[in-house]
Amino acid sequence: MRRAIAIAPEIKLILVKLGKRIERNHDMTGRMKLGNRLTEELKSVLLMVFPNAALDFRINDDMVLRIDRIVTSDEEADDWISALQNTLRTIDPQNDNENVMTLPELRKIINRGRLLYADLNPCWQAIENKPEEYLRIIRSKRLDEAQNELFTIAETVRWLRTDHDPLGLMDMSARFFNDSKVLKTRVSLLKLLQDWLMLLKNDEIDATETEILRESVLADHGVIENVTSSKVTLFGPLKYIKHGKIYDWPACMYEIGESATLSWDNLHGIEQIILPENSTVVSCENETPFNQLIRDHHNDLIIYTAGYPNSAVQRLFRLFADSAVKIQHWGDTDLDGLIIASILDKISPLRLWRCNIDELHKQQDRLLRLTAPQKARAERYLSNHPDFPFKDELQFTLQYGWFEQESWLPFNNGD
Repeated sequence: MRRAIAIAPEIKLILVKLGKRIERNHDMTGRMKLGNRLTEELKSVLLMVFPNAALDFRINDDMVLRIDRIVTSDEEADDWISALQNTLRTIDPQNDNENVMTLPELRKIINRGRLLYADLNPCWQAIENKPEEYLRIIRSKRLDEAQNELFTIAETVRWLRTDHDPLGLMDMSARFFNDSKVLKTRVSLLKLLQDWLMLLKNDEIDATETEILRESVLADHGVIENVTSSKVTLFGPLKYIKHGKIYDWPACMYEIGESATLSWDNLHGIEQIILPENSTVVSCENETPFNQLIRDHHNDLIIYTAGYPNSAVQRLFRLFADSAVKIQHWGDTDLDGLIIASILDKISPLRLWRCNIDELHKQQDRLLRLTAPQKARAERYLSNHPDFPFKDELQFTLQYGWFEQESWLPFNNGD
């Protein structure tokens, strides 16, 4: 950007206007008119700063910037905005270096945070260990804004660790940040919140599992990204009691050979699950095997996890936690597949089905070889988790290869 300014100084006004717009809206969306009959020199430097897809050349010689096309991912957006803000501090008098937070000032915030939120000391230590990383990713770098943001995250984390009713991500954002969109648009801020929750839950976070844990840590603390879209699909003779009344519609769907989908609203307030005597619950990681079980009109209750279990799947599993029902899990035996099983196992203890160590020995001719990165990641994970509940299966996978759930189709007799 600085090279572009050196070539065509008039681009400074465009960058300042764009920076203020992004700061005001907390996102990179919409369009911004850049002017009419721009010089060829200015057009050429605009192409240095923005991708061609983001610049809309109109027939009347107007040029419009498509802000939503500047980057292609949330992570890229954070880096691009950080670069823009660093540039603006050198060209905009309202962003002079006197207002930029320094490392000594950040350490003052950390020390204040330790006094006010002593129960979150691992989180303050994590920032102190990598202060440059925090300064790079945080968008508001003035001292007062940075302190307010960090303390707001601390208040949010502290509240999430108490007993509370489930809420949506946007509801939580509005409650603590007075802006329902900030945690959806400020990816770096949301990641910091997730990292703090993971630190407090696990003490240490292995880099290989950070993204895995981010999938579930908010749900574990009662936060749903989108309450309306959080659903669980199942197939089986399930009935439930809610507000003292028995609801049997999932069982009715089962009788006609169809699955049922329960929304978060359906699950909220369920007092008891009713299943036939001696029933088994089977969680199923992937869609094709789930549908095959439906076609076979399987006698047990089958719950489709759709990969990593969302908040609705986990909520349903918690309803089995105090029951005597037998729970089994059927999925892949690569690292992700076994971690999925372990997440559910923490909620309600289960046994592996069709993917346990005995079955793996029988299916060695169907195994898939791990790639070098997959193997290295699995080895690191196993080293950091010696008490992993499905250690035998993961060690088998490392030695011989992983078993894909779909390899069981068609099924053997008696399974």
